[in-house]
Amino acid sequence: SVQGGDAVWEGLRVEEGAVLELEAHLDRLRDSAKALMFDRVPSHDHIKGALWETLEANGMRDQVHVRLTLTRGAKVTSGMSPTVNQSGPCLIVLAEWKSVTDSSGNPVSALKPQRLITSAIRRNTCS
Repeated sequence: SVQGGDAVWEGLRVEEGAVLELEAHLDRLRDSAKALMFDRVPSHDHIKGALWETLEANGMRDQVHVRLTLTRGAKVTSGMSPTVNQSGPCLIVLAEWKSVTDSSGNPVSALKPQRLITSAIRRNTCS
């Protein structure tokens, strides 16, 4: 599923033992998965458990970037149809040490909020 691009993801920041805006990230991940008609999307509690387990196992409390990826799951054959995914979604928690930098790669001492938008335009829709 990951290689075929059949997944949704969120990038998280961990600073001073806290995941910034965690609930908003989990809401977006869940909304994205539902928009792509994922079956059996894990609960927020399940995802939080996997996230904290990963961070604790690696002693990560500060200056960490986490990519939460939710794939549609193992396929029974190739193809992008949701019908070939019969095992349910697969959650991947990938954490890495990464300080905050500006666009030139220089360390930044404070996080600045960024304004993002989500496009309502869908590509490759059935007509």
